[in-house]
Amino acid sequence: MSAPVFDFKITFRPGFQADMDARFAKLQFAFSQKVAATVDPYVPFDTGTLKNSVNQASDFKEGLLVYNTPYARRQYYLHEQGKGLHGENGLRGSYWGQRAIADHKDEMESSPMMPQSSFWEGANERNRKPTIAALRAWLKTCPLIADEQEATGAAFRIAGLEEESTAFSIEDSPGDPIITEYISGWEMAKNYLFLSRREYSEVDAVSIQNSGFFEQLTEWVMQQDARHNLPDLSACGGNKTPTGIAVTNSGYIVTNSAGSCKMQLQMRLTYYMPK
Repeated sequence: MSAPVFDFKITFRPGFQADMDARFAKLQFAFSQKVAATVDPYVPFDTGTLKNSVNQASDFKEGLLVYNTPYARRQYYLHEQGKGLHGENGLRGSYWGQRAIADHKDEMESSPMMPQSSFWEGANERNRKPTIAALRAWLKTCPLIADEQEATGAAFRIAGLEEESTAFSIEDSPGDPIITEYISGWEMAKNYLFLSRREYSEVDAVSIQNSGFFEQLTEWVMQQDARHNLPDLSACGGNKTPTGIAVTNSGYIVTNSAGSCKMQLQMRLTYYMPK
């Protein structure tokens, strides 16, 4: 006995697809404007020409944000965060799009305006340095950092160290990205600076405490590397697989002022990326 077969056909009313396309276009336009508003506090601001150019140069219907001034590219890659900015908020500076996405990804993904096609997946694929967000998320799992954040409310920024006595930041550091090229792919490396604003004093106890923090952080990184408990790069695009992480320069004071100092530690993340 053959299995029963039911033959049916769904017919949409005339104009249904056009209506759906129009609704999606409106949703995409509104969501793009929301993203632009989210990114706005991160854009360097002097006269306002750069940050306002997004309203004239972007294609909101296609989900494409464009900052179009003669100096936009230089500002995006080279602007020193927090220097000479009107209404300084600790956010404005280079890589404004990348940092805004890293800070607000969860909030935007839960937005009722979020289009069905994932804006953030596309944004992450276009992102030049997505591994920095993964590294920050990984560092936040370190008990030393987690405890200080819980106790003091310390911020942990990407490419921007706040002025509070306790704060953290992760920034890129120059270096050759390719270690080895294989037939199937590349062994890659990214160098980073972990920065921390800390209490500063001539008193030995304070110096010992600061030194101890970076010593324990170095040991934690070494332990995670030995256990192969590495940053999760699965959402970073390119099918990257982490292979190791190391501290290449232990913590030391970079600058100090009344009551506080900036200390940094250099790290190197290695990963494999197929061709």
